[in-house]
Amino acid sequence: MRSIICISAILAAGVAGAQEFGGECWARDYSAEHLAKYPEQTVERLRIAFKPWEGTAGVAEIRATMADTPYTQADGTAGRSYSNILLCSLHEGGAGWPDWLEAGKMTCQGECDGGFFQVAELEPGALVIRTEGVAVSDGEGCGSTLVADVMKGNPERYVMTTYKLESAPPGVCQ
Repeated sequence: MRSIICISAILAAGVAGAQEFGGECWARDYSAEHLAKYPEQTVERLRIAFKPWEGTAGVAEIRATMADTPYTQADGTAGRSYSNILLCSLHEGGAGWPDWLEAGKMTCQGECDGGFFQVAELEPGALVIRTEGVAVSDGEGCGSTLVADVMKGNPERYVMTTYKLESAPPGVCQ
């Protein structure tokens, strides 16, 4: 009986892990009112599609459309869309990582020093991520802009940003 309970627990854990990264689409479109209230925000639309990837916890395909703000106008990204694919795994902690990252939480990291985000909360219908900047690209080389807010008064400095996204049909992330 004990081994049946153990096997059931392992299978349930595997299903729960697969459910987190089994093709879900998460999206958020920020209104003009929201962007006016938070002028340091550089992202107008954000999409994240989690997909299984053999031998890993999965990948996150992120797509961002930049808001039309003084910051994005200055660097020529206003209104443009960018994307990246990040490899995801459970964060183990250790040297070299920012202190705000929590061990045991899913963290997705981009290639070419493309930054990362961590899944801060996952509940039915809502996903909250935190990032200090995920590099996204227009398809030409490594990341050309970051998905993060800029520091007030210093458009050269990006700060930790929290995004709350809602569950969306898969077509929204394509």
